[in-house]
Amino acid sequence: IIEDVDGYMWFGTSEGINRYDGHTIKIYALLPKTGIFAGDLIRDIVQDAEKNLWILRRDYLHCIYYETEKIATYELSIIADRKIGLSATKDKGVLLLSGKSILKYNATINTPDTLFHNTNSRFSSITRGKNGRIYIGKENGSLVICDERSKPIDEVFVAPQSNILNLCSDEDENLWVVTENKGIWKFSSNKQLEQI
Repeated sequence: IIEDVDGYMWFGTSEGINRYDGHTIKIYALLPKTGIFAGDLIRDIVQDAEKNLWILRRDYLHCIYYETEKIATYELSIIADRKIGLSATKDKGVLLLSGKSILKYNATINTPDTLFHNTNSRFSSITRGKNGRIYIGKENGSLVICDERSKPIDEVFVAPQSNILNLCSDEDENLWVVTENKGIWKFSSNKQLEQI
């Protein structure tokens, strides 16, 4: 579920993606002719800086262009690793978190760029902070902090030996971290770490 910048609510369902404007629901069938969508759940939805909506499924990434409502589809089956999540970039496009790699997809270019590859632990979650930074959780309990251009600038161990399950940035630029077996943590904008 996501609320876009125009206030529309978007819901991922087994039938496609639905947009609710406060009165009616419009259904976008992502691959209606092939039937590929049936039973393939939506894993993530984000909106980029150009207001395009990106939808992640197991083997597909879709972009609904804001101006035309046309849908572009990128096949992800060539990526052997599991696809975990999306984060909007500063410019057109999204970051795709996939196991040990981060790929950047652009709304105008069909080929993704590999931003970096991680060798010591698998990625597990991703979010974009209000400050423009990208935060990436790893299965070993560490948090990778990237600049606005998605380049790693720091790594902090939040909960060693505990998978980071989810991340969320609040209005005060605090990062909330949910771990598998070490509870909830707050990483403040001044880099203070506090277990809740």
